[in-house]
Amino acid sequence: MTRILLGFVGDLLINREQPREVFREVGEVLRGPALLFGNLEGAYTDDPRPGPGTVGGCSGPVNNLDAYAEAGFGVMSLANNHMLDVGYAAMLENRARLREHAVQTCGAGEGLADARAPAIVERDGYCVALMSQDGAGRGERGS
Repeated sequence: MTRILLGFVGDLLINREQPREVFREVGEVLRGPALLFGNLEGAYTDDPRPGPGTVGGCSGPVNNLDAYAEAGFGVMSLANNHMLDVGYAAMLENRARLREHAVQTCGAGEGLADARAPAIVERDGYCVALMSQDGAGRGERGS
């Protein structure tokens, strides 16, 4: 039986002047899996537009976002409590930019059906589907 190695990384948020250097020390480890999945802990934008009642938030300049594709991430989850800290438009921008760099996304989108759609990636002859849901949705009954 042929096997593939999948890699999973938790919350990720880069906010640096030199974002491409952040994974330098772990680059070899990150390149090991055939498919690498991470949770994008916040949206990146140079034009933050927080919603009413949003205090603080997790974000960084938009140029930091490109470091994930360069590090080898194939799928990023956008389902978390900070994804909309700097606005809905930033989330959609990040989603589009990641996809332009061949990083699939799951867990957020233009509507509920879009957010619930899996990221589907083919690696080493396997088709892998990954889904993500924010912990706030636990215990809710879907329709």
